[in-house]
Amino acid sequence: MTSGKAFFVALITAAVTSTATFFALRHLVPPKAPPASAPLPGLAPTPLATPATPPVAATAPQATVAPQATAAPQPAPQSAVPVLKGLDVPTAVRLLQQQGLMLGQTARRPSGSVPKNAIVDSDPQAGTAVQRGSAVNIVLSAGPSLKEVPSVTGRRLQSARNALSEAGFSVRLRYSYDEDRAEGLVLSQNPRAGAELKPGETVTLTINRSDE
Repeated sequence: MTSGKAFFVALITAAVTSTATFFALRHLVPPKAPPASAPLPGLAPTPLATPATPPVAATAPQATVAPQATAAPQPAPQSAVPVLKGLDVPTAVRLLQQQGLMLGQTARRPSGSVPKNAIVDSDPQAGTAVQRGSAVNIVLSAGPSLKEVPSVTGRRLQSARNALSEAGFSVRLRYSYDEDRAEGLVLSQNPRAGAELKPGETVTLTINRSDE
């Protein structure tokens, strides 16, 4: 009876071992892929259709726009400054207006050759080309510059005459007698010393001289 149990136990152990071995080997061996299905006789496999690529339209070249030519600026009209020297102001204004110009600033300066209040000079100078509408400045004569009369009273006649001539004055003589003064001396002068006269004006001298 004991030997029968032992046999039965051995049999069960062997069965369990075989089952475990089977499952272990099943996990180690990969499953076989199913066989590819063969095409049916007389039918060729249909290739997959590839979508057609639409043709690319040719791009026309862009037309080049030529730059427009810019007109060169036209120079402003010009006029020549007229000759104004020696003219009075109203006459100068009329001449300037005829040339499309106008009178600018006015200044004064002494002049021994141009009459008083006549034009001595202009800026720009006569003949200069300027734009129409420009102003022309003028200089008016203030007349001859004044000079101071030197003191000659008490001098001898010749010395007094020389001093007045060098200053630009003319000399006129008058005579009187002062017994307390030497003959030939200048007793007085008119205008007095220090007065301002235009060059060329006259200074009158009174000379001491007896009637004898």
